[in-house]
Amino acid sequence: NEWGGRNSLARANELCEEIFNWFTQSKEPLYIDDLEDKLDEGLISLNTEALDGSIGEVAEKLMIMHEECAEGNYISVEKLREASAHRIVHSHVKQVVSDDDGSDSDAGSMGEVDSEMMVDASHANAAPVGML
Repeated sequence: NEWGGRNSLARANELCEEIFNWFTQSKEPLYIDDLEDKLDEGLISLNTEALDGSIGEVAEKLMIMHEECAEGNYISVEKLREASAHRIVHSHVKQVVSDDDGSDSDAGSMGEVDSEMMVDASHANAAPVGML
């Protein structure tokens, strides 16, 4: 949907490739803090900021999956692959539009009530971002 700016799909794919290469080609020990930094930098390059702790959760899950794969256990990878295959292509994004004057408004005042708009983000032939 290019919300991350021009060429955001390409940048997202580059982030995936960078993370994959970090896991597969690094000769140094892998630390979760380094992975979190890479994920955070990648999101910033897409004009996105995650303040909800999800970067740490994703980094932890990726580290666990990497350790499992190193042990020959691919169950979590298969689960991720299955979940990705069942992902719904059609989605709606709810965007709330409000007045920009910054003042508190009465719900009964005309012209000052927030409005909601549904944006159709359906891309039937869009290529999924990811390594799997």
